[in-house]
Amino acid sequence: MWYGGFKKAGAEMAKVYSRVSKINNVVGRSDYISNPDRQEFIKLTGKSRDFEWEEYAEFERKNQKSQEKNNEARELVIALPNEMSESFSDDVLEEFSHELAQELLGNNRDYEFALHFNQARTNFHMHLLFSERERANERTPKVYKRDMWFDKTTNRMAKANAENAELRYKKGEVMKDKQGNIRYDEVPFTKKEKKFTERSWLKDHQKTIQKVLAEYNYVLDIFDNKHEIAQKKLYKGASADYLDYATNWNQAALKANNKLNKERTTLLKEYRVL
Repeated sequence: MWYGGFKKAGAEMAKVYSRVSKINNVVGRSDYISNPDRQEFIKLTGKSRDFEWEEYAEFERKNQKSQEKNNEARELVIALPNEMSESFSDDVLEEFSHELAQELLGNNRDYEFALHFNQARTNFHMHLLFSERERANERTPKVYKRDMWFDKTTNRMAKANAENAELRYKKGEVMKDKQGNIRYDEVPFTKKEKKFTERSWLKDHQKTIQKVLAEYNYVLDIFDNKHEIAQKKLYKGASADYLDYATNWNQAALKANNKLNKERTTLLKEYRVL
């Protein structure tokens, strides 16, 4: 279980929950989170713009510098209040999803989101798939710097107007690859943003989630990983033994955390009186 029941402002405080994962097959992961044949309870999906993850996958393959496969993207899984799926229209949910993604990632980074329920319909959550690279804002198409002549038979470069030669590309003409795509001087993406691997971002991004949810009248607290007990995930396809163990763990953790927070609140009240 990722989170206790979310409460609106004025009720007992629930916690922000999220986790970040590395993705080394972004095309496959995109299909997994957005394909209705693979997910039973998809509420909504969306993208930052009309793009294909294959662009990123191909770029990472071409720029792989070791035997280890490059990360092609990262994924945030964010627990959401179950009530949002019913009380908000799809338009509002879409607006919320884009706002949250842009607050977390900025305005020049490609992302894809999917809002899901788990199989038991007890856990509403967002999958947010994003690139660690931003799109390069300005790209200059490559052009031929001189006329390009080729031998008709051998396809080798030839002198201008030579026998059996033909002019295939004129000076100033835009270069294209074998698939007909324009070739550019600059790479299409920036370097990977290091902040997504830093502990500070892992902590700060939960504050961003907290802030955006508050704008939609859901007030949450931040999980205190130094003192509170984290809950176990109920994995899809996990064994019955594990699910039983994780459920019991989560119930005990919730009870312990509630006791800790109650004692902390009492102590703070007494301290203020003193």
